[in-house]
This record gives sequence, structure tokens and C-alpha cells, in this order.
Amino acid sequence: KNPMYLLQCMAHLHQIDPEYRLFIAGENKDVLMDQYFQHQIKVLGLGKVIHFDGWQSDIQSWLADKHYLAVTSVIESQGMGVLEAMAAGVKPVIHNFPGSEEIYGKEFLFSTPEEFCHPILSEEYEPRFYREFVEQRYPLSRTLLKINEILASFEKMPYFPVQETPV
Repeated sequence: KNPMYLLQCMAHLHQIDPEYRLFIAGENKDVLMDQYFQHQIKVLGLGKVIHFDGWQSDIQSWLADKHYLAVTSVIESQGMGVLEAMAAGVKPVIHNFPGSEEIYGKEFLFSTPEEFCHPILSEEYEPRFYREFVEQRYPLSRTLLKINEILASFEKMPYFPVQETPV
């Protein structure tokens, strides 16, 4: 989501330190977006910097050698992919979209390509802290309780049998 901004952020980081690489998981099925993306990679000189890893069925294994998760979405819900990466000890670098502060707090957010670079270039890197953030803020026990509440509410709903319509 919003890969154009991701390229701008990565181009800025590349100007500061050309050693950084961007690995992208997933598939792009939008031909026009892919055409633009490939063009911008060439124009920005990021051809050797950006790597497309395709669809990942085992995201935890893919994250094993990653240090940062860049999120440049303009809107997200809770962002389970971000929480999954944080639980694996990956440092999130999240665009300041509406509602992001309520979900993640201020410390992981950025608003400009310049700000994007700060947490990556910083020596602060605390994998245990990222995991604990998820454990404390979004504990599994609370999630399971919410799921149970939803299922219980379905049980209380009146049952209306489906009637077949004559043909």
C-alpha cells in the first residue's frame, strides 16, 4: 500500500547510505502500478537496492534476517503484518497515517522521507522491546476473549431457518 512513497523513502535512505537494501514480499497484480514502480526504481537508481521476494507462505522465516519493517500505507487497520514482525523482533518504521498513533504510539512513526531514515540509521535497536510491545498492548488472551464474546453474541441471535424458494 502506497509503494510510491516507499520508493521516495528508500531513495532518500540510499542517498545517505547506499548499503541498505529493501526486500519486498508479496505480489503486485496491478499492471499499471508495476509499470510505474519499475520505472521509478530505474529513475531513482534503486535497481540493485530493491529485491522482490514474491509471495511468502512462511513470513516468520522470511523475517528472520530482516531488521526493519517499512510501512508507507496511507490508511491501515491494526496492521497484523506489523504486529507479526514486531513479535519477531523486527523494528517497525511506520508512516504516520490517520489512527497510527493510537495503534502504535508515536515512537515508531514518521511523516517525511527524512524522518523515515532516522530510526533506521539510529543505533537504537531493541528486538525484545518490539516483541514486548505486542505482548503487552495486544495480548493473545485479550484477543481470544474478544473472539469468544463475538461467538457468544452469535449464539444469542434468534435462529431464522432459510426457506427454499420454489422454482
